[in-house]
Amino acid sequence: MPIRSFLNKQLSALRLLLPIISLLVNGSCEPKKLPNGKEIAEEMERHLVKRITGPMILQETRRVGDSLIQTTEQQMLAYLQATLDSGNFKAALNYRQLERYPAVQEMAKKYQANLGRTSKAWPNSATDPASLLLQEQLQQYAALSKQKQILEPQVTRVGTTELLYTKPIVMANSLCLQCHGQPEKTLQLENQKALPANFATPHAGYQTGDWAGMWYVRFKTKGILDSITQKRKKSRRGQPLFGKPDSVK
Repeated sequence: MPIRSFLNKQLSALRLLLPIISLLVNGSCEPKKLPNGKEIAEEMERHLVKRITGPMILQETRRVGDSLIQTTEQQMLAYLQATLDSGNFKAALNYRQLERYPAVQEMAKKYQANLGRTSKAWPNSATDPASLLLQEQLQQYAALSKQKQILEPQVTRVGTTELLYTKPIVMANSLCLQCHGQPEKTLQLENQKALPANFATPHAGYQTGDWAGMWYVRFKTKGILDSITQKRKKSRRGQPLFGKPDSVK
């Protein structure tokens, strides 16, 4: 009985100490909040080397393709405007010569890209995988156009070394209709006579909003990967690690 009494006393004492021990343990183990802890975590995340995924590659191809074609269209329209304003209609017909536009050539070189445009009919009989995919995309645009569907840019992978970007050509600018429009309406008779003999089909007779063909860009995959890498390097240079730069007064 003396042993049982002793054990009961010890257990009672332990029960009294447990709440105190718990408070001590919890208090000593609770992590302390560091000043600017959120900023430090975000900066660490920004400096991590992340794997480049398939969706990231397609997204960057779409971004670069959009930018390249937008630049090309702007350059072409500026050339058209200048030559037509000067009354030199024959010179305006050279607008399709992409080598005239240094900004376009510079972008194409930077992203390892070859760009071109086609009417509704594919211009050659090439049978390489990329050409076959481009012909298929052109047919899809034709089918969607007949159904009055919205035509959107598309990105496709060709194996591991090449990426394709396509964008529908839509007659959205009145300048375009001065060559590609309807005879004696938007296409003046004197200008019609200056067009090449084979121009009328399938290059003319369009109205505003008509689908007329397709832009296409063939990217080397390496060019897109380099673009993603360069963007990451620029983002890492944005701010010094673990802090903001001192303000300049």
